[in-house]
Amino acid sequence: MNRTGKISIVLGLALLALGTFAGLAHGSEKGKPVETKSGYRQVDTFSAGDFGWVKRSLKKAPAFKSEKARYTIWVLGEGRDAAMVMVWDESAGTGSGYDTLYIDRNFNGDLTEEGEMMRKPVPAQTGKRAPMVAFDVKGIKDTSGKSYRLLMQMQNGKYHWKSGFYTSWPNPANAKRPHTYKVGLLPGNLQIKYANTLAEAPIYRLGGGAAMVLPTKRIVEKRKKRYVTLKPGEHYGTFEAGRQASVSLVISQYGADLNTQLRFYHSKVGGRLPSIMLRVFKDVQFKEDIAFTGGCG
Repeated sequence: MNRTGKISIVLGLALLALGTFAGLAHGSEKGKPVETKSGYRQVDTFSAGDFGWVKRSLKKAPAFKSEKARYTIWVLGEGRDAAMVMVWDESAGTGSGYDTLYIDRNFNGDLTEEGEMMRKPVPAQTGKRAPMVAFDVKGIKDTSGKSYRLLMQMQNGKYHWKSGFYTSWPNPANAKRPHTYKVGLLPGNLQIKYANTLAEAPIYRLGGGAAMVLPTKRIVEKRKKRYVTLKPGEHYGTFEAGRQASVSLVISQYGADLNTQLRFYHSKVGGRLPSIMLRVFKDVQFKEDIAFTGGCG
């Protein structure tokens, strides 16, 4: 930025865009709203949603081959009628590699039904990097009409950062091009959590509310870097023409706690990217607002 003056970051813009175009919400579950500043809704804190209603049992399950089958629960949308159990299994027994996925596509608790098991043999490693195997789950719908796709790129039994999870819903303006957005494991190379029992399985939410992780600013002092977390509406500081200012912002969908999150990464919602608003002052007088996107998220 080749400008001189004080900058304050107006955090509400990115979340406002998501709320307008994706049906995502500010606030609880979601984040606790605070007062409006400079015309934008601010989010100051975050609290996880109530998932006590999710059933941690199955009506019917196959005989898993692994003694360490991996369980997760994915809640789709914002209602309480689409809790989907996912189980990873090792078809050749414990330690052979996770090559089998059971997914409760119709939310009825029966993992033995047709179409609810996928198996992809793990290729032999031929180079320095372990091979990747793609499990592409399509055609899942909740009662609101939203569709979901889970593209899981697996490497060494873990989700690779190239994995992506999609939510789509009808576009009244163009029936052939529905609204779609994607969340995933970037920025930050997140890992999907598991448990070896359904009772302890972590809960993720796909297609529900979003919340912001407050951004940080980088301060360089005599070749040393330190990072400071900014609060909504707080001044970034004063800088001289020719110096660069760096700021980051993360918007995520959260499950039952802060460790179960899926992040928006260059995800276009209604044709727009989430963005950060910089408000520039010079000698305490307002000069201009600058909205920008880019970088790693």
